[in-house]
Amino acid sequence: MDLDFYEIYKDLPTTELLKIVHRPDGYQPEAVEAASRHLSQRERTPEDQAAVQAFFEEKDRDARRKTEKIDHLKEQAADLLQPIIQPGPHVAPQKWLNIFLLVLGAQYAWTLINDLIEVYKSIVLAASHLLDMNFLINVVDLIYLPLFFYLLYKRKRWGWILVFAGILVGILGLPMQVYAYSTYLRAMEVMHMGISSIAWFLAETVLKVAFAWFLWRQDVCDLFGVGKPAKMRTLLYTSGISLLVFTVLLILY
Repeated sequence: MDLDFYEIYKDLPTTELLKIVHRPDGYQPEAVEAASRHLSQRERTPEDQAAVQAFFEEKDRDARRKTEKIDHLKEQAADLLQPIIQPGPHVAPQKWLNIFLLVLGAQYAWTLINDLIEVYKSIVLAASHLLDMNFLINVVDLIYLPLFFYLLYKRKRWGWILVFAGILVGILGLPMQVYAYSTYLRAMEVMHMGISSIAWFLAETVLKVAFAWFLWRQDVCDLFGVGKPAKMRTLLYTSGISLLVFTVLLILY
């Protein structure tokens, strides 16, 4: 069924008809012809012409702003991913740091979401006692993870120290995690660790080692004002305290 555009447009304001005629690409030829017929029967004032011109100028400005914004986002994404898209020896450490922050931020965000869920269960659903060790660990995570990431993002010296120490503790504690999980499986009379669990532990180990290696690079340390003596002290103190604590835990449990 063909539409009678002439009848449909008979009550349209003159400015709306002018918009159709001035930008006909978005309309059917019959619609443009009907608008032109109505305009030929009406008196068009300079105010009408000015209003339509202002409308299209604003519309064009909006379109340019959107295009410029999209182009700017594309440029930012290309700059952020340059070390991956165009790797080379001359890539600035700052660009690698931005990717590191993106990956670490995603990991921290995932951890925080899970911690929030567990804290909610503990408080609202009374799933565990408020002095339960897991509850306290989740609460501590909610406090220190955002603080660590903020300090690292702002390139504070303590940001590097705390994040590197945290990653190093995680690496040194992985055997403890494997031992604890194996003990749990034996208590549940499960003889072998599943492939998915092994893959998870391996992936976690590789990721943490990669994070530690990246932060240990001197060009990255320079971004935080961390010299070689501070690096070595962080490595030795963190390793010594961690191994001592893990040894005590193994003896006690």
